[in-house]
Amino acid sequence: MHVNVINDLERKIENYRNILINRSETLQPIIIAIGDDLFNIKEFVVFYDNIKYSFTNFISAFDCCFKICHVLNLHYPKDSLNFWMFVQKYFYDLESSHDNVTAGVLCLIQALN
Repeated sequence: MHVNVINDLERKIENYRNILINRSETLQPIIIAIGDDLFNIKEFVVFYDNIKYSFTNFISAFDCCFKICHVLNLHYPKDSLNFWMFVQKYFYDLESSHDNVTAGVLCLIQALN
C-alpha cells in the first residue's frame, strides 16, 4: 500500500479493512510505503493488529512482515498467496503445516535454481 503522507494512513487502512470485511477476510500484516511517490519513499510501515512498526528501508519492512506471519501462524492473504509461498520457499526455505504451493510456484523455483 502507498500513502503520500502519514496522515492518510488511518483512512487508507480503514478503507482496505472494509473491503476485506466484505470478502470475509481479515487484515493481515501489510507494508505501507509513505512518500510523495514510489521513487521518493520516506518511511515504510508494517501495520498489524493496530500496531505500526516503522522502517527506513523496504527489505527490513518486508522481513518483519514475513516473520509476523510465521511467528503468529497466520495464513497469507488470498490475493497474494502465490507471491508469499514463493518468498517462503525460495528465500526462506521454510515448510509449514498449511502450505499451499501451486505448480506455477514450484516451476518458478525450479527454473531459478
